Amino acid sequence: MKGKIARLTDRGFGFITPDEGGGFKYLNQFVSKEMAFEEYCKATSQKKWSQAKFKKALKAFCQYNNYVFNPKEYHNSGGRIIKSIDGKSQEVFYVDTTPADKLSKVITDFEVISDDEKTIFDRD
Repeated sequence: MKGKIARLTDRGFGFITPDEGGGFKYLNQFVSKEMAFEEYCKATSQKKWSQAKFKKALKAFCQYNNYVFNPKEYHNSGGRIIKSIDGKSQEVFYVDTTPADKLSKVITDFEVISDDEKTIFDRD
């Protein structure tokens, strides 16, 4: 499983690609499940995957990168996220990078100082 996740990450997972602003498209926003799958297929020339396999791989990609796939606060009673897009109710995905962003902020906020036999964490 780790090899498959690494390959997905190496490709930027198809539809999660860099944008002009230096960030990544489709992160931290609602994205139509159908559109995400189509974008992935175009970006990777993948023809054999189903939407279910794509969703499973996207969950693995999120886990690998310490992202949250479809945060629970957005779920409906059926455990899915449904939004109206162009007047039509559709299932959407949400890839929340906040946990990874918070973790990197916490790590950079601390400086490790060695003191012979112990390590002291000191905040600037």
